[in-house]
Amino acid sequence: MVIYLNEGETQGFSSKTVVWSQPNQPCTALAWSDFDQDGYLDLALAYPNEDIGIFQLGTSSNIDYELAYEIDSDHPVVSLTWGDWSGDGVSELAVGRVNPDGNNDNTAKRSTVAVYHYSAVNQEFATTWHDSTLSHPTSLAWADWDLDNDFELIVSSGQEGGIVYENANGSPAPVSIPLPPNTSSVTWGDYDQDGDPDLAVGVDGGANEVYNNNLNP
Repeated sequence: MVIYLNEGETQGFSSKTVVWSQPNQPCTALAWSDFDQDGYLDLALAYPNEDIGIFQLGTSSNIDYELAYEIDSDHPVVSLTWGDWSGDGVSELAVGRVNPDGNNDNTAKRSTVAVYHYSAVNQEFATTWHDSTLSHPTSLAWADWDLDNDFELIVSSGQEGGIVYENANGSPAPVSIPLPPNTSSVTWGDYDQDGDPDLAVGVDGGANEVYNNNLNP
């Protein structure tokens, strides 16, 4: 895992601009967020051993990330993203996990999508929500897709298509959406600049697609 410094339009990125790294440490997913609101970006890293590490900047003048928290995700993580799901100003971490045992009687361990919330009081991350509808989430992303001032979560799952978890006052309600088979990645962005987030979909072995959000036609 490597962090490169962007040296601007003329120089960009190169091997000489590595500012932090974890040699010989495989990483399956990663995402930035200032979840603790201290003015510095924190980094979540998922590892093949089912752990998630939350790294924070050290106190030195150099860019030096230090492991601050660990999360046992129960299953290998394939995707993760930050977003303020609860609307309290603190970003939650949404995690997509491979489900090796769909018959596990423990619902929390069987679930393949989970949201972790940081408690400043307890100084730890805890699961606040989980779902096992999809068996193999390939990608997930937050956005206020319906413009109701809270975040919804979209999750793709290959042949299973995808689900948008509608945020109804913090109680997620799944809404199936017709994503193409073998969807491998999803992301939101307002490509037509009409004020609502549109959806871009990456398809493994097929045509990538962009869906227009018609809330603001």
